[in-house]
Amino acid sequence: MIRLAGGVVATVIFAAACASAGTVRTRAGGTDWTRFGYDAARHDVGPASTGITSANVGRLRRQAVALDGAVDSSAIYLHGVKVGAAARNVFFVTTTYGKTEAIDAANGAVLWRYTPPTYASYAGSARITNMTPVADPSRAAIYAGAPDGRITKLSVASGKPLWSTSITRDPTHEKLTSSINVSRGLVIMATGGYIGDAPPYQGHVVTLNPANGRILHVWNSLCSDRHALIQPSSCDASDSAIWARSGAVVDCCELRRGEEAIIRTNATKSRATRIRASGLRSTDQSSASRSVEAVICRQGGRRRAGK
Repeated sequence: MIRLAGGVVATVIFAAACASAGTVRTRAGGTDWTRFGYDAARHDVGPASTGITSANVGRLRRQAVALDGAVDSSAIYLHGVKVGAAARNVFFVTTTYGKTEAIDAANGAVLWRYTPPTYASYAGSARITNMTPVADPSRAAIYAGAPDGRITKLSVASGKPLWSTSITRDPTHEKLTSSINVSRGLVIMATGGYIGDAPPYQGHVVTLNPANGRILHVWNSLCSDRHALIQPSSCDASDSAIWARSGAVVDCCELRRGEEAIIRTNATKSRATRIRASGLRSTDQSSASRSVEAVICRQGGRRRAGK
């Protein structure tokens, strides 16, 4: 981090040839890295061929990009997308205070910057986000979070907000820390708590309609018989956080309506919370504090193989 007279400027380092690593094949042989962990299962492993070879590794050069905030999350990458009037290879990052920026992979120029309207109300405070954005499958938009508790869909071409939805009733206590995911036509997020473990907070999973941002499903890890966003103080239990950087994980396969998913937790490996793809309704009403480790797709009582 570099401190300048105009404020704090974070420095992000990209290797020029790293643009070849990704998750979706696109034009001209390029690839995308659309989310934290590479894919919906967070495998954290890209394709075998990255474009970096023994013949060209010596030509890699460091590229430093000055940003107007610290980035404590992962960058995502889209190849050959239209930004402004030209097709470009672009990195997208979100700062701890919720600014989302598009960066030209070729020269490090900031192509656009989105600043949440509420930015001034929490900038400089303990309210931050570590949420990595995710690209829409269309590659025309991305989804990003901010400390105001809102998920915003942004145009890749311009950074213009297309919709914005709050996924918490109390953003001062419930933190958007886990990375956003996209699977089976749903935008999927999870919430946690802030440093210092300051209650009340209610870890919950939320799914949104990508077209309009409407909340489709809510699973509360405490008071899980309530299937909507709740004021955390209204639940007789507190301090349950879904704080893993990976967030909601769809492991190996995609859920279909009526199938059962299992959320395994770090708190106890022997138990699992079951939810259904049709409504994220928990069959485990336990109020034990937990953090999500993985989601496993099941069908007919057996695990359904993925790839």
